This record gives sequence, C-alpha cells and structure tokens, in this order.
Amino acid sequence: MQKHLAELEEAVTPKQRKHAYSYLSRLTRRYKYTPRKHHSLNKSMTYDESMYKFTGDQLEELAISSHVSRKRFSLKLTSPWHYRLNGNLQIILDRDKKRIEIHKVIKVRQKKEYQAGTKLGIDKGLATLVSCSSGREYGKGFSQFTRPEIEQESQYLARRNPYYGYRCQLKKKLNQVKNANIPKQIIKKKQLTRQLNKLNANNIGHKRKDKRHASYHACLESKINHAIKTMIKLETPSLIVKEDLTFTKEKIAKKGSKYERQVRRNLSSWTKGILNERLEYYCQQYGIDFKDVNPAYTSQYCPNCGRHFIVRFGKHNEKTLCPNCGEMDCNIAASKNILARATDKEITLYKPYKKVKAILDQRIAS
Repeated sequence: MQKHLAELEEAVTPKQRKHAYSYLSRLTRRYKYTPRKHHSLNKSMTYDESMYKFTGDQLEELAISSHVSRKRFSLKLTSPWHYRLNGNLQIILDRDKKRIEIHKVIKVRQKKEYQAGTKLGIDKGLATLVSCSSGREYGKGFSQFTRPEIEQESQYLARRNPYYGYRCQLKKKLNQVKNANIPKQIIKKKQLTRQLNKLNANNIGHKRKDKRHASYHACLESKINHAIKTMIKLETPSLIVKEDLTFTKEKIAKKGSKYERQVRRNLSSWTKGILNERLEYYCQQYGIDFKDVNPAYTSQYCPNCGRHFIVRFGKHNEKTLCPNCGEMDCNIAASKNILARATDKEITLYKPYKKVKAILDQRIAS
C-alpha cells in the first residue's frame, strides 16, 4: 500500500498533489466528528477540568475554552474563587439579568451539634406538606398558597392561546409568499412580517411571566425549607422513612367537570420533587439517614389493626374511619404505615401495587 502511494505521488505534479490534499482535508472536516459546536441559544454548558483554568493572584479570573481551537475566553469574577480547583463547572448565561453564573457542586457541611433521636416515618402531601408518625404535622395550609398561583397561571395561558393561534396563521400565510417575486406579494410579505414581529414583541412576551414564576418558586422553596427544618428541630430523627413517589402518577379521567380539571392542575403542579430534594439535602446536612419505601396503599389501611378504611371525609379528605379503631387522621396513619414498611420484608420498594394489595388483604384474612 505504501509503495503504491509513493508511486502515485511521483506520478502527479506538486500542484495536483496540493489539490488532492486540499480535497481530502475538506472531506475529513465534513465527515469527522467534532465535539466543539457553536450554539448561540444555549443557556448553560458543563466544563470539565481540562476546559477551564483560574488565573490571577487571588483567582479572580476564569479562562474557559471556546469553539475555536487554541483560544480561550477570559471572565472576570465578582469575587475571588474559594472552592476546589478540580471537578466540573456549570456556566449559566442569564440573558434577562445580563450576567454569567458559575455553578459548582460542593459537599454539604454537616452540623456537629445535632443529637439524633428515634426513627420517624413521614407522609408527603399537598394540603399538608409533611405528616409524621409522632402525630405532628408541618406545613399546614400549603395548598392555600399554591392554589391561587395555579389558577392565575391557568387564566394567563387561556388569555394567551388566541395570540398563539393568530401567530400560527400568520406563519402559514408568510410561508405561502416566502419566495414571492410579484410586487403585490412582496408588499404582502412585508406586512405579514411586520404584524408577526409586533405580535411577538407586544403580546407573546415571557419576561414578566418568567420573573413572576421565579419569585413564586423562591417563596415556595422558602416555605418547604421552613417546614422541614422545623420538623427536624422538634422531632430530632435518626432515620427518616419516606415514600418513593418518583414513579407514581395520579390516574384521573381527562374528561370531566370543572372540579376535576382543578384537581388535575393541583396534582400536576405538586412540588413533590422539590420537597424530596430538600429533604435529602437537610438529611445530609444534619447527618440523618433516610430510606425510601413502597407507597402503595399506605393511606388506605389502618396501622393498628390492618383493616381497610371505610370512608374518607373532611375538607381535604384528611379524615378517615376504621371499622375497629374509629375515626383517625389518614395522613398520620399513612406515616405510621410508612415507618412500619422500613422493616417489612414482604412489601419491598419495587413490589407491584396489585401484589401489595393482595398481601395486605391476606394479612386481614389471617
């Protein structure tokens, strides 16, 4: 193969050789995978240790790699860098505030003065954030804070829907005269473009909406943090047993009354992900162990006798009635069942809900 290539190079002129190498380099650039790509609309990028470097006497500047080979961008920090110089960095571009944020994952610092007590089971909810197996509840009236915002967001989207439909019609008309050559069509194209730009600028903006949404989420996280910290301070648990709701979904009919639509909106906006993330964060901060258990039928069976509840009532269906034990709070009962499932060998975390119900019914029969 090498002998053939040598003979081929001797047979061609230097100009032909230059054209051949140029053609091969163009093919290589076209079909070779290049990890560096330029995206002008990205909001965040992740950089590993080889893609950034802190410079300066007090590490007040950051040099990051760009999409151009052997060229780096230099960013001046508002304060010196006090964290480790290794690990991944996430650089976020905030176009509204016109600034660049640098995020880095750091280890949570544990509080040494915390004294752990007993094991605690908790039930997560919408009306009440956390119900404990000790009988206490934290974050009462949480739905009264979230419901007005959910309804306001629904009305806001309903008012914007006609503008979205009008924009879709303008885009269709604009596509019809995209390659116009007749003067009338050119004038119509300019009019449609002007109308579309005016609609996007005045009626389909998102800055005020994003600002209000960010303020709402900041207040939401503040209320969740306060409820969790109050629970840890009063209960002093050594182990928190919680239900794993990452794979569950409320099954409600899509067609129905106005009340059912409101319930679906409340459930879809339920911040169980934020609540679970903040729970795990504070468990690491205070050195508390946590364990996830199967959530199936935890609020439908009595923790004392094991019988199935007869009926649910109350403003938020928080009350229930057991045929043997009488009236009780179903959220507190669910937290006690969750605590018991930490040591239950039959009902494991990923046991299907139908098998869980069969096990519970068999226990009642025996």
